[in-house]
Amino acid sequence: MRFNQLLKTTYSCYRDNFWLFWRIMLPVAVVAIIWDVAYHYRNISLINRHLDVSMDMEANNQGPNTRVLSPSVFEDSIAGNLNTRNGIFATTKLNQEHDIPTGLHFQLLPLPTIITYNSEGTLWNLALNCRIPDYMPLGLMLLALCPLSLAVASKSSSIGNEDIETLSASVTALETWKRTGKKAIKLVITFVLFLLIVDIGNYIYLTLGLFIPTLGNYWLLILWLIPYIYLLVTLSLYNPCLILEDNSIIGIFRRSHNLVSGSRIQFLLTYLGTGWFAAVFTSVMFGGFLFVLSFMSVELSPIRSALTPLRFLTLFVGGNVNVFLSELPNVLPTMLICVFRGLIATFLIPIWAIITTHLYLEKSQNNTTLIGQTS
Repeated sequence: MRFNQLLKTTYSCYRDNFWLFWRIMLPVAVVAIIWDVAYHYRNISLINRHLDVSMDMEANNQGPNTRVLSPSVFEDSIAGNLNTRNGIFATTKLNQEHDIPTGLHFQLLPLPTIITYNSEGTLWNLALNCRIPDYMPLGLMLLALCPLSLAVASKSSSIGNEDIETLSASVTALETWKRTGKKAIKLVITFVLFLLIVDIGNYIYLTLGLFIPTLGNYWLLILWLIPYIYLLVTLSLYNPCLILEDNSIIGIFRRSHNLVSGSRIQFLLTYLGTGWFAAVFTSVMFGGFLFVLSFMSVELSPIRSALTPLRFLTLFVGGNVNVFLSELPNVLPTMLICVFRGLIATFLIPIWAIITTHLYLEKSQNNTTLIGQTS
């Protein structure tokens, strides 16, 4: 399937089944958003605790070899980072001269990262940020990919499974979750294994950084990216393979590998395009939301002056605007930002499910005998 055909299919599928997808996402989204809010305030608590310990140790005249972060580095307070990539996160007041990299950096040629910083505490950078939502709590929403794939397949005419075809006439969110629940244990195990396997490049990155520190960050980054990209593409169809076939856990990954083989470049380009859209959509939506919210919350007013018309336009090509607040916003705007972050993830994840499911159907339609029953 060509990219423009896949784009049209994805758009029409999402448009025709918008409310079905959101009803499927709703149970997981509510839990993930609540967890995300709790996770945010837990981080604030941990930073505050660390600052308190650092100040106590400095007050007690601990020795110079004591490995603690000096309160002078943080200016004795916690701060907030407001940005158009992930909304908000707790941090500490940065030392502008040492902690803000500026200029043009080539972390992975030929993709530049441009970073500028001004006296108002605004940081702007332009970088390739292809990803699906990767915040730890919101990652829970990826568990909804199975019922989403089941719903997408039930609406497709190219599925050779009578059990799924009977679902298409009266498909509901509850029914997709019931059928997914029959494979709940396998789903959780496979999901955890997928994360562990794909992250193997990070293990290599950390190991080589410990034993070969002179290797340099540039080569370490390449050694991390190569297995990460390869495994992510190779195992990307594990989700429809899990819900639409009867396979063992190893068989699910093997099946995904077989379907992707010979088309990895096509899959990679498709995923890069999807990731770029997700990054731009997130930045633009967050930019507009934070701008409007800044009129309702005085503590968010710095984002209003930071989002100049020119900077806002760069959000459409992958730009990102950061504002370092002198203190954290109040509870209400913080919770609204976290909820909006969850809504963005809720919108984006069905797109990933539609794309991977249709790629699976395209690759497996000539070998439908391998598609098992879902009951």
